[in-house]
Amino acid sequence: MAYYDMEEGNYPSEKKEENENEFVGDEWSVEKRENRYILKYLSGELQGRLKEIIITYDDFMLLKSKKISFYDFMLKNNLS
Repeated sequence: MAYYDMEEGNYPSEKKEENENEFVGDEWSVEKRENRYILKYLSGELQGRLKEIIITYDDFMLLKSKKISFYDFMLKNNLS
């Protein structure tokens, strides 16, 4: 007796395209809006949700240049 039906998930085959106002990482993106940098990522909460937080230009450049991993950035800033 099954309590639920399992279905295979579908994942995009290609990463979202970057443009002059948005940089797309592996599990996050940063959008430039009115001289602010907005980090968007899927939270680690129970059901997950899209979160948006304002970060500095320096933080954006650390992420973009991969001088810090997204995971380490989240730990450093106590984000989930």
